[in-house]
Amino acid sequence: MAQGKGLMSPTRDLSFNSMYAAFGDIPESRILSPEEIGLTDDAVIQMRQAVYGVGTGSMTIDEAVAGYGSFG
Repeated sequence: MAQGKGLMSPTRDLSFNSMYAAFGDIPESRILSPEEIGLTDDAVIQMRQAVYGVGTGSMTIDEAVAGYGSFG
C-alpha cells in the first residue's frame, strides 16, 4: 500500500456515502468504543497497533507479525 493513502473498504461500491449511510441514524448513545466494553487487554492493543501499521503502509505484514508483543 502506498504511503499516505487511506484504507479502502472491501466493497464493489466505492461510494462511502452509500456504504455508511445506514449507520447515520444510529444514536450516539448506542455506539460503543472497545474501551467502553473492556477490550483493552494487551492482545487487543497489540492487534490494533499491528493492523494500523499494516493498513497505513508503515509496516509490512511480516514486520507486524515480528513486532507483535512489542507495540506500545
